[in-house]
Amino acid sequence: MLEWTKRKLQTKSQAFNSLVDAYDDLLVEYKDTANYHPSASSEPTSSEPGETEKTTISPEAMETELRQLLEVLQLHDIELTLQPATPKTWDEMNFCYSEYSRVRTEFLKLLGQHCSDECLDAGLKPAEIEGLVQGLVPENFNTHLKIPFDFGGMANVNNLALVQTHPTHGNLHKIIDIQIENNFLKTHRQIFIPYFKGRIYHG
Repeated sequence: MLEWTKRKLQTKSQAFNSLVDAYDDLLVEYKDTANYHPSASSEPTSSEPGETEKTTISPEAMETELRQLLEVLQLHDIELTLQPATPKTWDEMNFCYSEYSRVRTEFLKLLGQHCSDECLDAGLKPAEIEGLVQGLVPENFNTHLKIPFDFGGMANVNNLALVQTHPTHGNLHKIIDIQIENNFLKTHRQIFIPYFKGRIYHG
């Protein structure tokens, strides 16, 4: 799934109002680290004192940059779908993750029982496919939300996929990260999601 925060979910009194707010918060923290290097294509506009700087990068320019990144990361058969931000309240997000936990087990069993050929093609061993039938995720694989909840995604089996954790799942997140680092999400309140067809993706 899309790990929108590396921290544990906070209590309601400390909670983010939405995934977009979480991204904004994480971006502030990330900019304070030595690893932050803004893209050359993302020169900030001048702003009044107290205003948040926003990038001037257009959706068209961002899409071009992301397509180049897809090639570099060797992420094949990926579509870029521009999804508007649909922020969820804390209660709505808790409900979504509760449903995700329930549907995730159903999804894994579905893969193990009816998609064994696809699993073998992805490099899974017969014992790992048997584990899927028990609702267990194979080592170095991750259940991934194709469209995140805060961008219109639903907690159902059609929105889940089994993805190789390293390097594929991490590389998919880089497509998201560059849009956070460039303030694209904050400026446009929409984001390009790397989307693929099928229930299993392994690059």
